[in-house]
Amino acid sequence: MAAHNLDRLKAIAGDCHAPDQAQLRPLIDSILARHEWASGNSPVVGIVYYGSCFRHSDPTNGLVDFYVVVDSFRAAGIGRAASIAGLLLPPNVYYLTVDGPNGPLSCKYALITALQLKQGVSTWFSSNIWGRFAQPLAIVHARDAEAWNQIHTACGQAVVTLLNRALPALGTGRATPERWFERALALSFSSEIRVEPSHRPREFIGTRADEYARRFQAARSLVSYQIIDNGDGEMIAEISQIKTCMSRLSWLVRVVHGRIVSGLRLVKSCFTSEGAIDYGAWKLARHTGYYPQINERVRRHPLIFGWPIFWQALRAVRRQKQPRDRVD
Repeated sequence: MAAHNLDRLKAIAGDCHAPDQAQLRPLIDSILARHEWASGNSPVVGIVYYGSCFRHSDPTNGLVDFYVVVDSFRAAGIGRAASIAGLLLPPNVYYLTVDGPNGPLSCKYALITALQLKQGVSTWFSSNIWGRFAQPLAIVHARDAEAWNQIHTACGQAVVTLLNRALPALGTGRATPERWFERALALSFSSEIRVEPSHRPREFIGTRADEYARRFQAARSLVSYQIIDNGDGEMIAEISQIKTCMSRLSWLVRVVHGRIVSGLRLVKSCFTSEGAIDYGAWKLARHTGYYPQINERVRRHPLIFGWPIFWQALRAVRRQKQPRDRVD
């Protein structure tokens, strides 16, 4: 890719810094130590901070979310079975709790390879990676300047990919830049199994509307469709009816595919992620108010004894989403 395009992608991503980065140091050091080689070298290319704690600039308010980018799963030392699972159904998810300066700090981190990140923000059909990396986030660790640039560029590319995939499905119309971004994120969210209510993209945008508008404006010249500034704060996307129909069909497939893959990841996490069952219960309670009772039998054999809890959880999620099922 030409150097000027790389610079434009970095500009789209913004500075990718976090004001509360120093508080994350115990977690970052523990992740690096967990995957460090015996020689002292590290396969960790970089660590990306995102999620609710990032948005509220408070890593003590819940579970910190990271993406940990590594050279390869084998180099990360996670074992052959987990490495195969990570290649077939990325990412692998792990949990960690450490002592922080003001009390315990806990995190959930998704492990992906550098190649998966590069492909995930550009060519993958699933929105799992480009949908997340298109949102504001922070690079809280990079092995070197090259690693920083690699992840920084990927964040900008994710914005371009999200808009290229979502805008044609939204069709010709006019809206403010942040509103276009909100609708694009809503499409991405719809292709996953999520416990959050469907109006969450509006909440995301509402807290940082100026930043999302800036990202949209910065990405306009790299998007494959004509976007015209009509001079009153709104943008007009001009997209043919044929492309809109094809894109909407693609999103229907993406939703089915994404929810199947999300379900398979949940099953995989029962075997590869210690604490996954308790995390799921916590996440459900946080967003729906329903806290399932998890006993040791369910923790040991979730695929045998967890189905009643799963169906109760599904009903709770549906009740949560009913009041606001549309993003206008």
